[in-house]
Amino acid sequence: MVEFSHHEVDDDGIDFALLRTLLLARGDDVLKLVSDLAPQNSLKSVALLTPTSGDPGSTWSIDQLTGIWEAEDPSDSHIKLKVFSKADGSYYVDSMSEIAASQLQDWHQLFVLPTAHSHQ
Repeated sequence: MVEFSHHEVDDDGIDFALLRTLLLARGDDVLKLVSDLAPQNSLKSVALLTPTSGDPGSTWSIDQLTGIWEAEDPSDSHIKLKVFSKADGSYYVDSMSEIAASQLQDWHQLFVLPTAHSHQ
């Protein structure tokens, strides 16, 4: 979930902001959105929504994210995976395989998210 405010000025010159929330399915979509925000938009937060278990009807967990990274798959250095750092210090790897963040190599930070500043 990406939350940002969109600033506009109406015909009378009054500045106002609309808060917008988008639900995106892929890590690459999140990275593209936060990288391409127009100047009149201000990123407020990015959160990861995941089921707490694989059971139907399970509850959901929402974790605030602090950064987006890219790292190499240890089995193939040509495969680059997006890794999201959470406010609690853990990581979420955007991958179809169940690879742990500790197995990844050659990390590069792509984006620092606003949540990183509010939890320091």
